Amino acid sequence: MTVPRLIGIIFIFICTTIAWSILGTSIMIRTNSGYELLDRQVENLWGSEHYQKAPTVSLKTIQKDGDKEKEVLTPVELESSNVQADFQLQHRRKGLLWYATYDVDFDGLYTFKNPLNKPAEGTVTFFFPASGTIYDAFEFRVADTLITPNAENSYEGIHAVVQVPPQGEVTIHVAYKSRGLDRWHYSFSDGITTVKNFSLIAGTDFKEYDFPPQSISPSTKTETDKGWALEWTFNNLVSDFDIGIQMPSKLN
Repeated sequence: MTVPRLIGIIFIFICTTIAWSILGTSIMIRTNSGYELLDRQVENLWGSEHYQKAPTVSLKTIQKDGDKEKEVLTPVELESSNVQADFQLQHRRKGLLWYATYDVDFDGLYTFKNPLNKPAEGTVTFFFPASGTIYDAFEFRVADTLITPNAENSYEGIHAVVQVPPQGEVTIHVAYKSRGLDRWHYSFSDGITTVKNFSLIAGTDFKEYDFPPQSISPSTKTETDKGWALEWTFNNLVSDFDIGIQMPSKLN
């Protein structure tokens, strides 16, 4: 091989490397610059990441303070929680990126108790897990009271007010079908709390999954024909961690 031919091969190799580097850099710049825009577009079309909080309960009683009466609000922990969440995964592409979108079928049955020896007014608050998405077959029922969301209370949470007899127990039922993106969280509260008689079963139609940081791994997991049945069960848990599922991502 002559020197001019060797120089020509090296020149072609260098030019090809530069060309591929320019192409790769342009794709990376295009992808990174449009990521936030694409992310918002997918959320607007399908829905965003879900962060489902457990319902909160407070009891209002009237106490005498000298000649005056004052209202006293007492937070009450849930006595039991039985939650079922089923996920159906579908990867969707927007631009150059793949997104893990999912359908979720949520059903939660809760109970709380009036620990007082006198009647109290109970206020139950439910928070939607995400805004800018749909909720089909929605039901929020406290005892025999069915609550319908409206524009006034949807973003601040939906409130149900019921009268609770002394030592009385009340059931809460929440159910809906919705759509989300990438991750799903279930939160016991905003801080450290005690969780009693808790059960959550998550059914998936996909085999691969992960857990977000600072989340609790399932107590048991059972493989099914389509995916997994992941179960979290606690009798008396004290924690500020959440439960979460990270959907499997597709290579971009």
